[in-house]
Amino acid sequence: MSSIGYSPNVVVYTTLIDGCCKDGEVEKPKELFYKMEELGLVANQGRFSEGDIDRALLNLFSVQLRLGLFDGAPARNRSPNFGPRDVCSSEHKKLALEARAIPYNSTKFNEWVAEAKAPAVPGALRLYRTLLSLGFKIVFLSGTKEQFREVRIANLKAVGYHTWEKLILKEDADKGLTALAYKSKRRTELVNAGYRILGNSGDQWSDILGNNTGNRTFKIPDPMYYIG
Repeated sequence: MSSIGYSPNVVVYTTLIDGCCKDGEVEKPKELFYKMEELGLVANQGRFSEGDIDRALLNLFSVQLRLGLFDGAPARNRSPNFGPRDVCSSEHKKLALEARAIPYNSTKFNEWVAEAKAPAVPGALRLYRTLLSLGFKIVFLSGTKEQFREVRIANLKAVGYHTWEKLILKEDADKGLTALAYKSKRRTELVNAGYRILGNSGDQWSDILGNNTGNRTFKIPDPMYYIG
């Protein structure tokens, strides 16, 4: 419009932002908002804040997540299609075959954790990146002991996980709890602190069963081991 001598006003910008949100756009509404700031429209008019846009977008994609619009069929829903190849790659199959011949040994397992070389599951990493782009807050809830916090952080960052809201690890007070009881307890603490659990994924059934499991749960295949 400016190219033909017209200056868009607040009504034009808010209409464009509303249309982009309804069309499922994520970045465009913020770009338009920042442009309004540059032109002084937001500060002078006081119509809404950046936080208002963030809350509107979060609500939009929360509803879409509940409706299953991110379950696949990218041609129809414009969302990623997470299939078996993403969560069960040839590399992980090879690793699973090697692991079958090795009985569980807590000492050896902790030594492996300390190496900080655990690979990322490709599909889980793609989902993480998608959720970040949509404005979701990520919470990692792990059965790893608290003593390995720095190691786990280094491992996560090395494979592509760089941002999260919380990294919850197992403390001394959790000793003796089953995996199901421990994760239920920690999720309940999150809910009591004011968080809403919109989605929950894990490679063990104990990750997605119990209390406060979230609006939707997603089981990631794991042929290597089972935790009761």
